[in-house]
Amino acid sequence: MRKSIKALSAVACAAAVAFTAMAPTAVSAAEIPTTKETLTDADNTSYDAIDVYSLTDEKFFTLAGGVSEVQWAPLATTNIMEADSHAGVYKMTIKFPAFDSKNESNSDFKLCTIDNTVLSDGWDHALIAGTTFYGDNMSRFRVECSEETEATVYWDTTTGAVVILDKDGNEIDYKISFCGYDNELKWMSVADMSKSSFSDYAADKAAIAQGAGCTAIPDLESLNKELVKKLSAEADPNETTAAAETTAASAETTAVATATTAASAQTTAANQSTKTGDAAPVAAVVMLCAAVAGVFATKKKHA
Repeated sequence: MRKSIKALSAVACAAAVAFTAMAPTAVSAAEIPTTKETLTDADNTSYDAIDVYSLTDEKFFTLAGGVSEVQWAPLATTNIMEADSHAGVYKMTIKFPAFDSKNESNSDFKLCTIDNTVLSDGWDHALIAGTTFYGDNMSRFRVECSEETEATVYWDTTTGAVVILDKDGNEIDYKISFCGYDNELKWMSVADMSKSSFSDYAADKAAIAQGAGCTAIPDLESLNKELVKKLSAEADPNETTAAAETTAASAETTAVATATTAASAQTTAANQSTKTGDAAPVAAVVMLCAAVAGVFATKKKHA
C-alpha cells in the first residue's frame, strides 16, 4: 500500500510541475518613456526625464526640490514617488539636510502630478494643498532638521494630506507656504495654515488659488491626522485570523473544484481512448486523488 501511495505522490508531483510550467508568468510594468533634460544650473545637470508627450494613461507623482536627487526637476525619473500599500498614497524616503538659514531652499520640496497634460517642465501640476493644482511655487514644503535626518514623505493623493515620518515612525513637523512665488513665500505651520483664510495671503496669489478651483484653505491638519491613522492602523487580530481562514477555505474549495474539473476532462479523454487500450482513466483518477490529498494536507498543516 505504501508503495502505491508513493507512486501516486510521484505522479502528482510530475503533474504539478507540468501545470506550473504552463502557468502564465507575471508581466513586468511598461518601461517609462524618457527623454534627456538639462537643468540650467551651474553644473548643467543632465538627467533622465519622463517624456510626457509619449504618455497615454500613465500618471506619476513626483517630489522635487532641494532635497531631491536631481534638484528642482519634477520630471526626473529619480524623483518619482513609490506607491504605498494604502490606495492612493505615494511615498519617498529621502535624507533631509541639517537646516541652513543661508541655504534654506536645500530643505524645501514641492509635490507634482505628471501625466500627458502637463506643460513645460511639470510645475503646472504642482500641488496647492488638498487636491487642487495650479502651477509653479504653489504649496512649497520645508523641513527644518537640526541634523541630517532620513525620513519618508507620504502623500495621500485622494485627500491631499502630506505626512513626514522618521525611520522610527515618528511624525516630523514641517512648514508650508500655501501660495506665493520664490521671493514671496509666506511660511506657516500646518496648524496655522489650516486655520488661515484667503485674506491672509497676497490678493493676487489668493486669486490665483481661487481661480484654480480652491474654494477654501484646506484643513491640512485634520487631513494629516487621518493619514497618520491610516498609515499606523493595525487590523484586529481576530478579524485578521477570520479573514485568513476564510481566504484559506476559499482557496481549498477552488483547488478541489479545479482538480475535479481537470480530472473530469482527463476522464472524458480517457474514455474516448479506452477503445485503443490507453491507460488514461487510471491517470485521471491518480490526478484527482493527488490534487484532493494535497488540498487536505494543506488544510491539516494550517489547522
